[in-house]
Amino acid sequence: MAADRHDQAISIADYEALEDGDSEKGCCRIVKECFCGEDTWKDIQLRMWFSLSWLLFALYVTGVTNIVADKRTKNLHLKRLPDLGFEIADKLSPNWAHWDTAADTTVGCTMVLVLLRVMFDSSLQRITILRRVLFLNGCMFLLRSLVVSSTNLPNPFQKCDRIEWGNTFVDAFYVMFHIKSTCADVFYSGHTVNVTLAALTMKEYVYKTNGDWWNWSQVAFVWFCTFVAYYSIVVTNFHYTIDVEIALTIVFMLWDYYHTWIRSPFLMTRMGWRSDFLTWFEGGARRDTSYFDSRDPAFNHSGVLESEEEVANAMVTQQQPEAQQPPV
Repeated sequence: MAADRHDQAISIADYEALEDGDSEKGCCRIVKECFCGEDTWKDIQLRMWFSLSWLLFALYVTGVTNIVADKRTKNLHLKRLPDLGFEIADKLSPNWAHWDTAADTTVGCTMVLVLLRVMFDSSLQRITILRRVLFLNGCMFLLRSLVVSSTNLPNPFQKCDRIEWGNTFVDAFYVMFHIKSTCADVFYSGHTVNVTLAALTMKEYVYKTNGDWWNWSQVAFVWFCTFVAYYSIVVTNFHYTIDVEIALTIVFMLWDYYHTWIRSPFLMTRMGWRSDFLTWFEGGARRDTSYFDSRDPAFNHSGVLESEEEVANAMVTQQQPEAQQPPV
């Protein structure tokens, strides 16, 4: 069964030979990318729209909670908390603190750099990578909305201008698309979430897939830009140091948790609705981009899990010792 699916998969090398009507076979003509298994382009679109909708929903919820926190702290005159990162940054680069847009600039440039690097590399399964990053980003911002609505720290960015809010649910759309900004969404840092996800994308999919010196140098440069972004967030007093530390820690944990889950036969077959969801969500992933361990008998050649009975049989077969040849 696994071999049959592998034979049906369309390789990128055969893409140019496809007719216009062959897009149903699982290829995207926009990025010249094909997928494994029996997934059609409509299946791939559905997963991508789900990831995008999930992120937009998370950003909207975050906008609502940010406005609620802003209204709650409007008349409170809270002093900035002491912070070791602020003290060190003031001594190392006092002039940098006057660059108010440093955090937005460094984070934005790093994210664009990674996006261009990944999306223009035809050796990567770019749509799969993009939908994963969108999904994990949505998870991080949903968690952030819960944290922001729970406890409000004094805003360390003294230049933040508070505005009068109208209808919370309408203004949340303006916050969502950065037309308006809030001042009470301090812990944890959303900028750190975005730039860390970008750096982890380079490490996971560029370096691990093509681990030569050229790709290694690109990954190293992105991580350098990422640490510059961390420093910019702190030196401009945009966030407390703990906002950055906790944000990058949670992102690292979520990233490893997700990628460990999708590589585990046990977690992908025996965890109920979560296994069912991720099996659907990960459908069509190619084997040649290190998404799954090719030595794992729980996965077939298309990167899709077999039934539990087939997984169990594969495990037993792998554990059985090879039959010894009789002496001549």
